[in-house]
Amino acid sequence: MTWFRRRPEWLALGVAVLAGPLAAVEAQRPPDRGPWLVVAPPWRSLTQVLEEAGAWPVGIGEAPIGILADAEGADVPQRFRAAGAWLVTGPDALDWLCGANRAAPGTQ
Repeated sequence: MTWFRRRPEWLALGVAVLAGPLAAVEAQRPPDRGPWLVVAPPWRSLTQVLEEAGAWPVGIGEAPIGILADAEGADVPQRFRAAGAWLVTGPDALDWLCGANRAAPGTQ
């Protein structure tokens, strides 16, 4: 912990490196129809987020802080956020965040 006190610029750099890509994805308007990529804080259960939003998982697995989900209704992204999701976007953002596609979502 004392390393960060002596070198706060490394902490700031780490936050900037992580915040940039997530801000670019968050700036994209979520699609009107699913599936959606839902990212929640690590201390929040993704299953609980989906249940509170009235959604269900798509596929057979989930990452520690993200899951593909689908639901019915016009206000689904708002319901995910109300249930505690940090980020709600289309599934094409998954390829971009993981480095499979270098173009930002929606810019191809």
